[in-house]
Amino acid sequence: MKDDEEEDKKTDEQSSSSLSNLKEVNNESTHTVKTKSLLSFDQDEGDDVADFKLKKNTQKDADKALFKKHKRLVKEYEERKADIKKEVAEQEDVIVLKNTNALKPERNKSPVEEKPRFRVPEKPNQEIIEEISIQEEVRQKFSSTFDNIPDAKDIYEARKRRERMRREGDSGIIPVDDTIRMRPSKGERSRLIREDENDLSDEDEEEGGKFYSSKSLLIVEEERRRAEQEEFLRIEQGDDDDDTDGEAAKSDDDELARWEHEQIRKGVSYQKVVQLQSEYNLTSLHNRGYPYPGVAPTNGYESYSAEPQPMDMDVEIVEESAKHSFAQNLPTSSAAVSMESVLLKLKSRIMQRQEQLNSRKADLMKLTTNLSENRVSISGMESGNPKLQEKFRMFQEMRVYTRDLLECLNEKIGTINSVEEEIMKMWKARSERLIKRRRQDVQDQYERCAAASAGRPWKVPSDEYTMRESEREARRSRRKIQREKLMVNSQHNEGLSSDDEEPMSQVVSYKEKIAASQQMTESIFIDASEDYADVSNILNRFIDWITVDSTSFEDAYISLCIPKLLSPFVRLQLLDWDPLKKPVEESGLHRMEWYIQILRTSSHLKSNHPAIIGLIPVVVEKLIVPLLTKIVADQWDPLSLSQSTNLSNLLRTWIDEYPTMNGRSKQVMALLEAIRKKAKSSIDDDTFVPLYSKESIENPSTGCGVFVDRQFWTAIKLMRSLSCFRSILSDACLEELIMEGIVNRSVVLSLQFSVLSDPTIISKCRAVITSIHSGWLPPANPTSYRSLAAILDQISNEHKHNREFTRELKRFIDLARQEREA
Repeated sequence: MKDDEEEDKKTDEQSSSSLSNLKEVNNESTHTVKTKSLLSFDQDEGDDVADFKLKKNTQKDADKALFKKHKRLVKEYEERKADIKKEVAEQEDVIVLKNTNALKPERNKSPVEEKPRFRVPEKPNQEIIEEISIQEEVRQKFSSTFDNIPDAKDIYEARKRRERMRREGDSGIIPVDDTIRMRPSKGERSRLIREDENDLSDEDEEEGGKFYSSKSLLIVEEERRRAEQEEFLRIEQGDDDDDTDGEAAKSDDDELARWEHEQIRKGVSYQKVVQLQSEYNLTSLHNRGYPYPGVAPTNGYESYSAEPQPMDMDVEIVEESAKHSFAQNLPTSSAAVSMESVLLKLKSRIMQRQEQLNSRKADLMKLTTNLSENRVSISGMESGNPKLQEKFRMFQEMRVYTRDLLECLNEKIGTINSVEEEIMKMWKARSERLIKRRRQDVQDQYERCAAASAGRPWKVPSDEYTMRESEREARRSRRKIQREKLMVNSQHNEGLSSDDEEPMSQVVSYKEKIAASQQMTESIFIDASEDYADVSNILNRFIDWITVDSTSFEDAYISLCIPKLLSPFVRLQLLDWDPLKKPVEESGLHRMEWYIQILRTSSHLKSNHPAIIGLIPVVVEKLIVPLLTKIVADQWDPLSLSQSTNLSNLLRTWIDEYPTMNGRSKQVMALLEAIRKKAKSSIDDDTFVPLYSKESIENPSTGCGVFVDRQFWTAIKLMRSLSCFRSILSDACLEELIMEGIVNRSVVLSLQFSVLSDPTIISKCRAVITSIHSGWLPPANPTSYRSLAAILDQISNEHKHNREFTRELKRFIDLARQEREA
């Protein structure tokens, strides 16, 4: 009550001050002369409205007055809303068509529409009643001030009458829009005057024709009522002078913001707030020691206010209240709690606490273990720090060293390749020249014997033929003299010797080129440091790596890279290597410098690391074997028994010494394939047996018999040359080359055209039998030996008097005709 009395006093003071201010404003107001306006309407339009200003004393008093006015309007708004709903329910829906032709200029908009509208707050009925009583008292006390100002009730009644007139007019026509044309004064354009309160003229022009129901009319009515309230408040509040315009606008904006904030805070419905508050009271009582609803609080909970508290956001309340859910957990009977149940609960709580304690102890032990492990790890890292520093230093040094080494080798490798290629071309040209000369000699002899066998006189075709013949005979005579010096009382057959003699000038040329190449190789690394030009120094770098960190050495696959790094140095020392001409004792790798350096370096290694111990076999496999394959393909002559012997002995030595020389190596298989192809080519091109009549062969003057014997022994020589590769090439491969390629095509044919009764046939047959490996008998394919067994059987019958020779032939024939057991 004291608060109400104080508030009434403040209201009386404010009203009296407002009335005095209003009188001062009315006395000072004067009419001004209207000037001609350039617009289509008068600048002073609206002067017909009562012009008054209510001077405000303070901003606080104005805010309180505004708040009270709104309280009064709330009550009126509720009453009018109820009346309108009642009338609408009684009447039928009326559809009104808006006049689309009537234009609404933007300049005729009411100032009320340009300002934000206040939202009418929803308040309890008690507050609304208090507000209405206060407003009525103010109006009664200051009746002179509010005489000319219609209140909201009068405005609503006027609007209601106008709406009734529109619906129930005398003419039966409801005007869509109330507009009048004002006659313009001279010099002014006519303008359209429109009532701002027209229900159907405030819509936007863009909406066009619309149909409205009573519900939509109710909404429009409510919006316009709010606009009228705002206009009324604006007029009632007024402005002091031009200097206070900004402050008034700011006050309006602040008031609007406060009302909007109030509406947001009251977004939660009153029923839900009450429900939430009651549930909160129940839970609060339970939490504070009153779990049962039958127990009354004694510390002031009965005076707890149930009014909804201000809320800043909308809250959704679950349909099932907390009171009901909480009540389910309450005991259904008021029986006394027994001591046993209390003890059980205490024991269960003690057990839970004990379990929690045990789990925390386990966590503590785990953390302690991890801490100790981390300490050990830290100490281990600290102790291993020097070793890591040494590894890092070594890695940095190796990175720099390998980069410099690769740059050096890339610069020198071009020169090494060119020198090696020149040497290989020289030996290849020599081999091709000798093979071509031998085949040309065979062709020349065949032509002479063919002419003699046919009884034609021989004419020398060219001077080159005569020169070749004279050189051939001279070489044969020199070989014969040399054989006589070396092999005293030894029998020799023409065709077994190798015709590889060359002029002395050609031999000197070879030596000079080799010497020049060696001299060039000595100057290749003359500008390089010993660390990059010596095999031992290079290997020592990698041995240091193995000593410091062998794991990273293996992970980096350095064992595959070392032979590639040593390749230039090994190839330089193999430029004058000739394994075909020199025996294995002279052409062995163990005599070379690179071999000795690798062997010496690996012997100094403390640990037997396979990458260093097995370096020599890897170098032989990766570097030497491919080089030997190229030599076989370009230089080897299968008809040269000495070359075949040296090559086969070298391969046997390598197979025995180096474990990498096996059938799993691609390089070794490529070498064996090159040997097979070269032997097949020699069989096709060099095993030639001429066909003459027996009279020509038996006639010594024709020379046909001598030529046939020479070709026979050439085939025997090729068989012996290929037999050198036993245990190197497979037996199946050698048997196919010798039996199918040489025996059946050349040897058997030569024996058939020979004189069977000639004593020389015995040596020929024995040479054939000894050239065939005894391990091939009995053969897996007897058909390969059928033709040979037949001719040997004929020869055996011709020489029955030679029992020893006959027994040899019979034994071979019997084995050749048998089939090998599977």
